[in-house]
Amino acid sequence: MKDLGVNDTAALAGFEQELTKITGVRNVKVVGGDRPSEIHVIAGNKRSPKQIVRDVQSLAVAGFGVSIDHRIVSVVQIADETFSSSQSNDGPGIPAPGRPLVESVRSNLEGGDKRSIHVVLGWPDDVRTEGRAKSGTSRELQARAAMEATIEALTPTLAARAMRVEVEHAFLQAMGRDEAVVVRATVYEGDEMTPVTGAVLVEDEVALAGVKALLHAINRKLRPPSVPT
Repeated sequence: MKDLGVNDTAALAGFEQELTKITGVRNVKVVGGDRPSEIHVIAGNKRSPKQIVRDVQSLAVAGFGVSIDHRIVSVVQIADETFSSSQSNDGPGIPAPGRPLVESVRSNLEGGDKRSIHVVLGWPDDVRTEGRAKSGTSRELQARAAMEATIEALTPTLAARAMRVEVEHAFLQAMGRDEAVVVRATVYEGDEMTPVTGAVLVEDEVALAGVKALLHAINRKLRPPSVPT
C-alpha cells in the first residue's frame, strides 16, 4: 500500500477506508493535512478501545508506513441498539436517577444566517432547566450550538457538583444511508479531567441529535454520587 505522504489527500482517504475494515469499527473520520492529526473512530462495544487503538496503530505502520500516536485516536463505542432508527435516546417513562429528559429543542431563524437554539430539560423532581445559544445555519454549527445550549441548561446541576463541561469536537458522520452527530467533550471535576464521547443518529432535527449526543457522552457523570459508575 502507498505510504502517507505530504499533502497526499488520496493516501489519507485510502487510510481512512482501510481503517473501517478493522473488526468492530463502524465508521472513521481522519483529520489532517500532511498526515493524520486526529482519528475519530465509531465502533461497537464488543472490543476494548485499547484494542481498537492498537489495531489502528498496527495498520498504519504495516500498511502505510506511518507511526500513529495513540493520543490522536479517539474511540466512540456505541451499543448496537443505539443505532436503531426507531430507538429514542431519552426513551419512555422516568429517566435514570439524576439524568434529564429532553423535553424540547427549538431551532428558530433570526434573519440572515443566524439561528437561535433553545433547549428545555426535564428532571426527575419535575424541575425544568433551559439553555440558549446562537448558531450559524450550517447543520454542524446547529448541532454544536445545541450542545452549548444543553450545557447552559445543565448549569444548576453541574454547579452543585463543582463540575463543568467543554465541547472539544462536534461533527456529522455518515453512517451508511444515515448520519450521526458525534461529540468529544471533557468533564472537569476539581483537578480531574475526564474525556467523554457520544454519538446519536440524526432522526429529525440535527439540533435535537446534538443535544442527545452530548447527553449520551456525559449522562454517566450525572448520576447521583451514591450510584456506582
